[in-house]
Amino acid sequence: MGGPVSVIEHSETLPGSAEALFDLTQDYAVRLRWDPFPQSYRFLAPATGPEVGAVVVVRAHNGQSMTVRYVSYNRPRAAAIDMVDGPWFIAAFAGAWSFKRVSEQETCVSFKYRVVARPRALAWLIQPLLNRSFLRHARRRLGALRAYVAAGGLERPA
Repeated sequence: MGGPVSVIEHSETLPGSAEALFDLTQDYAVRLRWDPFPQSYRFLAPATGPEVGAVVVVRAHNGQSMTVRYVSYNRPRAAAIDMVDGPWFIAAFAGAWSFKRVSEQETCVSFKYRVVARPRALAWLIQPLLNRSFLRHARRRLGALRAYVAAGGLERPA
C-alpha cells in the first residue's frame, strides 16, 4: 500500500470565459498545442473524447505513462480523473480542473492533484519529491495555458 495522501493545488485567474477555458483544457488535440506535460493522449475504445467513464492513456514527455478514467465531466465547471494504472511509485492519483467565473472577462482556473506514494516504507522519501514535481507541473501547465490564451488561443478554432 501507499503512504499518506497529499493534495497539491494551484490556481490562476485567466482572461476568458469558463466555457472557453474548460474547452481548451478538455480538447486533447488543442491541449497538445499548449500543455507542456503530455507527449500524447490516447482514448481507449469505445470512448473517443472526455466523458464520465472514458479511459485515457497519458504519456508524459519524461517517458512515464498513466492510464486514467474520467470520474467527473461537468462543462464548464469541472473535470476530474482517477488513476487506473500508473508508475510503480504512485499508489493512487487523481487530478481535477475546476473553473469559477470571476467576472465577465475572467475565470479562476484551478488544477488539483491528489497523490499517494508507494511503497509505504519509502513514502517519507518519495512523497515530498512527488509533491514538488506535481506542484511544478501544475504551475507550468497553468502558465502555459495563460500564455496560449494571451497569444490568441481562445479565438483559434479547435
